[in-house]
Amino acid sequence: PFNQETTIEYVVPIAETVELIIYNLLGQQVRNLLNAQLAPSVYRSRWDGRNDLGLIAPSGLYFVRLRAAGRFEATQKILLVR
Repeated sequence: PFNQETTIEYVVPIAETVELIIYNLLGQQVRNLLNAQLAPSVYRSRWDGRNDLGLIAPSGLYFVRLRAAGRFEATQKILLVR
């Protein structure tokens, strides 16, 4: 659970295009944190609890989806508590 913001850490083993997107329980996109070509490294992305319009997202369960060039996809649950 997090209150104001959370940091998402991930490893990119080879250079590729990476997407990091936050979804709500209905599967609707809340925030696109990343859509870029990345070099191999460890990365951190911060979500400040806001949606793509800059509005504060309500408390609740969200899903973080990491997708790398269509070859890898992982989803993790996070809980936003206001």
